Amino acid sequence: MTASLTLISTACASRPTPYETNDADGYTVSVRFDANGGIFETNTSIINDSYSLDGIEKNSDGMVEIPLLSPDDDARGNDSFDATMKDHFLAGWYAKRTENADGTYSYSEKWDFENGMLEVDPSKTYSSASPVLTLYAVWAPLFEIRFHNVGTEGAAESYVFDPRETKSIKLPEWSKESGMLELYEFPEREGYTLKNVYRDPECTQLVTESELVHPGKLNEDGTVENNILDLYLDWDEGEWYHIYNAEQFKELASTVGNYVICNDLDFTDVIWPNKFATGNFNGIINGNGFKFSNVSVIQTDANEMNVGIFGKIGADATISDVTFDSPIFMIKGGMRKAGSQYGLLAGNASEEATLSGITLINGVINIDSSANFGTPDYLIGLVCGNGELEAVTAENITCVAVGDAPETLTITVDGNYVTVEKAQ
Repeated sequence: MTASLTLISTACASRPTPYETNDADGYTVSVRFDANGGIFETNTSIINDSYSLDGIEKNSDGMVEIPLLSPDDDARGNDSFDATMKDHFLAGWYAKRTENADGTYSYSEKWDFENGMLEVDPSKTYSSASPVLTLYAVWAPLFEIRFHNVGTEGAAESYVFDPRETKSIKLPEWSKESGMLELYEFPEREGYTLKNVYRDPECTQLVTESELVHPGKLNEDGTVENNILDLYLDWDEGEWYHIYNAEQFKELASTVGNYVICNDLDFTDVIWPNKFATGNFNGIINGNGFKFSNVSVIQTDANEMNVGIFGKIGADATISDVTFDSPIFMIKGGMRKAGSQYGLLAGNASEEATLSGITLINGVINIDSSANFGTPDYLIGLVCGNGELEAVTAENITCVAVGDAPETLTITVDGNYVTVEKAQ
C-alpha cells in the first residue's frame, strides 16, 4: 500500500491543488494530522496522508484496512515530520476531541500506530480534501525537577525533561577516580559542595536512593499528574573532595581545600604538594582515622621561611584524625633567612587552628651539613617550629645531620625544639 503525503498550504489559482492532484492519482482516502498548537518540521501545523484503495483486498466485513504511520515514524525516511511544542512533549495522537464548557478540550481514543487499523468502506466515494479521520496531537507539559537551596530565598533552578526518554535522575555521588562530586543533572553552586538532598524544606525527608524516579504520571487521555518535583539541597561551604589515593590528593591540592580521606594514602612515588609544604593551609582535612605514609618534603629555597608537611597551619584550618607514618623532612644546603621556622608537621601553626587526633610516627628531620642558618633567629621543631601542639602525638621522631660532612653539625633536641650548631 502506498501513500501520498500532503502539506496544507495555499496553492496558486492557475495550478491544481494538492488535493486535486491526489484525487486525479487515485489517492482519495486521507488522514489528517493536526499539530494542535504545535508545529511540524516543515513549519506547518497540518499534514495529510492520502491513500489509494486500488487493488487492496477486503476483509471479511468487506472493509479495507489501512495501517497508519505516525508523522515521526522512521519508516517515512526523508519524509519524517516531527511535531514539537515549546516546553511540552507529545503525549500521543487522539481521534476524538471534545470541547469543554470552559473552552478547553478533552481527548480520547488514542491511536495505536503499532496495532491499530483504519477501516474504510471501499464502496463509498472519497475526496482527499475531506479526511476520513483526523488525529490530534495532544501536548503535555515536560516533567520538571525544581532544586531549592536550603535556607536561601529566590528562584529555584530546574531540570526539565521528556518522560518518554527517562523518568529517573541520578543522585550526585563521589567519584573514586577523580575525588570530586559528580553532580549529573543537579546544579552547581559556586563556593559550595552539595551535602544532602531532601524532599521537604524542613530537611526531615532525606533522599537516600542512588537513582530517583520522578513521581509524575501521564494519563491515558494525555493529561499529566505531579509533573513537578521539588527537591531541597543542603550545601557545605567551600570546595570539598573525597580522597582515595595519594595522586588525587596531589592533583586537588589547595590551601583552602576541604578533604575527606577515604583510604590510606602512600606517597612513596608521589611528590607532596609544595603549596602545602610552604603555603598557609586554611582548609579542612578529615582523616577518618586513615594514614598518610612516606610523605617527603625537601626544603631547598632559602626564601621559604615556613616549611614542613604544612608551611603554616592557619587560623581557619581544621585537621583531625590522621596519622603521618614515616614522614621525612630534608633541609638542604644554603643560607637561611632570619625568622625561618621549620617542623616536621608545620613550620608555624596558629593557636586558633582546630587540630585533633593527629599522630606523627617514625618521622625524621634531615639537616644537610652544608645548611647555614647564619643567625640564631630561627626555629626548628620536631613537630612544629613555633611550639608544641597538644593535639599531636609524636612517636619516634628524630633529627639528624646528613650530607658530605655531618660531623660538622651538632644537633641538640630539647623537647620539641631543635638547635643546630656548626663547627667553625
